[in-house]
Amino acid sequence: MVLFENNRDLLLPQMRGFEKEYNPKSNKADWIVEIDNAFIVPSIETNSVVIYFEWVHVNIGRNTTMVILQCNNNNQIERIIDVWAKVQN
Repeated sequence: MVLFENNRDLLLPQMRGFEKEYNPKSNKADWIVEIDNAFIVPSIETNSVVIYFEWVHVNIGRNTTMVILQCNNNNQIERIIDVWAKVQN
């Protein structure tokens, strides 16, 4: 499964697909994932991957997110655990 390979060049462009545009008249996304500093830690032992990244939203500013994707034996995502918080300056 591409998502769980330890390859930034494959995973990080997929994260761009999570950017959302709430205003259809705008040509800018309302939030942008900063993939250049993302951490990706796959685990063969637990069949999961931890992804840490920061993102910026036009209304709420800079935020940080940590996601754990846990897979079943067929390499299908069966659980997503995520935590996000606003970055305080």
